[in-house]
Amino acid sequence: MRNAGSETAWLQMPPRENPGTLFIWARLSSAGTRTLRLEGRQDELDEWTNLGERDVTSADWNLLSWSINEPGEWTLRLSRITGGGTPTVWMDDLVLTERAPWTNVDELEISFDNAEDQSGIAEYRVITDEGPQWMGGTNITAGAQLATNVAEVALPEGIVTGYVFAVDADMDRPNDQLRNWGVPYVARIDRTPPEAVDSVQATQADINLFYHFADIDETTEIGVRWAWDQAINSEAVAAGPRESDGMELSPWDTYIVRYVESDAGGNPLPGAPTSMISRATAGFTNILNHWDQTNAVLTDLNFDSFYRIEIAGVDEAGNTGAFVHAVGNTDRFVVTQGVARTQTRSDIFWTVATDEQGQVHREYDLIRTDATTYSDALQQQSRWEKVGTTNDYWHMDTDPIHGNDMRFFRATPKGRWQGARPVASEEIYVARSVPLQPGQNWVSFPGIPDTNTVARVFGYDLPQGSAPASATRVSWYARVFDEIPTQTVYLATGGAWEFSVGGEGNADDVLVPLDQGVVVEIPGESPTSFLFIGRVPTNGVSQEIEAQAFNLVSFRLPRRMHPSEMNLLESGFAPSFGFGGDMIWKFDRNTQQLPHFIVYNSLSQSWITSTGGSVPQGYFGPDDAIIIFTMGSTVNWTWTLDPIEKGLYSLPSRFLDP
Repeated sequence: MRNAGSETAWLQMPPRENPGTLFIWARLSSAGTRTLRLEGRQDELDEWTNLGERDVTSADWNLLSWSINEPGEWTLRLSRITGGGTPTVWMDDLVLTERAPWTNVDELEISFDNAEDQSGIAEYRVITDEGPQWMGGTNITAGAQLATNVAEVALPEGIVTGYVFAVDADMDRPNDQLRNWGVPYVARIDRTPPEAVDSVQATQADINLFYHFADIDETTEIGVRWAWDQAINSEAVAAGPRESDGMELSPWDTYIVRYVESDAGGNPLPGAPTSMISRATAGFTNILNHWDQTNAVLTDLNFDSFYRIEIAGVDEAGNTGAFVHAVGNTDRFVVTQGVARTQTRSDIFWTVATDEQGQVHREYDLIRTDATTYSDALQQQSRWEKVGTTNDYWHMDTDPIHGNDMRFFRATPKGRWQGARPVASEEIYVARSVPLQPGQNWVSFPGIPDTNTVARVFGYDLPQGSAPASATRVSWYARVFDEIPTQTVYLATGGAWEFSVGGEGNADDVLVPLDQGVVVEIPGESPTSFLFIGRVPTNGVSQEIEAQAFNLVSFRLPRRMHPSEMNLLESGFAPSFGFGGDMIWKFDRNTQQLPHFIVYNSLSQSWITSTGGSVPQGYFGPDDAIIIFTMGSTVNWTWTLDPIEKGLYSLPSRFLDP
């Protein structure tokens, strides 16, 4: 290569993908110095980029190399940039390796095609971590012998340049055996893992330990942060330099964050799956691939759970540093209270996380669904609709509840009840507008009120009067053969409950026994109602049933029930051969009559009415109190009714089935 006057001589190579290192043997035609420049570009419209200059200073062959190591397609050219005339630059055996990925192998596999020589090939040899030197074809014992053209070669850490050469078999006279120049290779070896991170911390939602993650949803998210030892001040150090001399090896690739549900001590729960995120995980690409990014937020976690969280660094060669762990936890999202403010207004309260000033920084949805009976079908996501969104710890619903419907409420962090993995509070509240007719009403409660006082259960909106005869009266009855009220309260003019039977003075705070039915008597001629609200029961009810007595009871479930679902026979209800066993009475509020009674006929093995007909499905409404008249029982028995064990519905979970 010789410049002609002002014309620069250059050698342009065809485009190549991911160029690594360019090797070329070069010498001068005579003594002197000439300079070669390697240039590259990715588009023919781009300016040429200077990739480095090398001097050719000898008439002997020497190996020149340029490390390019760029991704994508590049066009390269060699230019002689010094003046024209002699000496001329002679070049031979140009080799362009592909960009070598970083690897952490102990031994690198080398393979090559067999060489050819008139006298045959005696052996192949490999030199590691050394640039080829011109030796006139001598020094045939340099490096290590290779048994075949495929071999595993142990290499040191770092950017390793070596070459493989062949030795001919021409040994018919002394010093006649020669070697070729050799084919160069480049490997990038890194077996040193990144340093371990320091001071891993995870949020503890139950004690408001949020660090700088003030806006996380503590019910389903955990913020985790970590630090570096003060010696970590660069990507190269974080990724793990060569131990012998601190030489930079492969660059940083990603953090790996592993997490698994655990106990409070960080011991994984049996069978709990381990999740992992890295820069390859959607949403974390621009976070975990930076060595100096030291925090992340884990999402879609379970309520009220501890998690063992482990952090480690990974370099580009695939080395993983030591995992360092912390334990964090989420907060259970709990609906805590339902209050009936008026005949049409329900207020639902829940627990939320607040800052040090007691301020709420998250938004929450109150959701609802209406149904005549509670069942597992109400777990389905499609059944629920939003009442509203608030950044407070409560919300109201003022829409009226119609007919025989009940309204069920749940709360959820904003939007979490929608989407592919919906969640909401495990606690479900039920509201029922209990219809009352003038005269007697046998009333049960379809849920568990948070406060079961007379004032909180019945409110103050029912008809008032100056005396019991002209006011709403609520009575409880002893479980005896005669119908004797043990306690009666009435709603006095001015809005206070007063005793009529069984006490004196104010009765606002009298506790309503939830396993008993009550008789609510309404004066005048106008129907009315009161709004009941309470939690959907998840525990069983157990109560003593007196023999040979009228037992005014409540089954206290938000369901329409058939006697076969009520665990009566299993508990001790006496069947009859026709009639003569225990009986169940239900009061018709509209007609103010007892239309018939119900028995279990052991001959037909069915529940029948006193008129001989079958008992319809859903015969008892959720607010119907009933009398179990134990005419056939000779001893007391305990009636137990557990909706979960009985299979009436499953224990509500925080996950809604989509």
